[in-house]
Amino acid sequence: MFFVILALVITAIVADVAVESAFADGTSFVAAGQDLATGIDPAIVILAIAGASAFAAMLLVSSLGRLRRRSRSVNLSAQREEVSQAEAALESRRLMIEGRLDELQRNHDEVLAKRDELLGEVERLRVRHDELEQQVRERHREISAARHELEGLEAAAVAGETEEADLTVVPDVAETSADRPRR
Repeated sequence: MFFVILALVITAIVADVAVESAFADGTSFVAAGQDLATGIDPAIVILAIAGASAFAAMLLVSSLGRLRRRSRSVNLSAQREEVSQAEAALESRRLMIEGRLDELQRNHDEVLAKRDELLGEVERLRVRHDELEQQVRERHREISAARHELEGLEAAAVAGETEEADLTVVPDVAETSADRPRR
């Protein structure tokens, strides 16, 4: 900012010298109403004023360029800061996910082990169920055969074909409960 102010001051001084020298006789440098130098060739006065104007313009342009570079630098460092903060946030997110991933993997392994254990238990129960079902069928066959035998014996006893000493009649549970008086 200092260089911009300096360039503007120099530009104002050069403009003042150029205007006052042009209104004077053309052979002297005049600034703020005072003769700075007299008896100079008019071409040299014009060239000196043009050179001073060029110097002031160059100083002004370089000052503006410096300001622009400085503002870009500030913007660039702000953008770098934002990028570094975003990178830090992404890194912390990645670390958090990695930590969570390990925990999820352990949970997954535990669930798989429990599932395998339960599937083994289900298979064991299925085998036991099949065994019990086979035993129940076997018992039903035995009961059915025994009933069939008993029906045959009762029919023979009613017909009088068997001896009573050899025959033991077991009353049917349904018949005995029906014969009993109700209270």
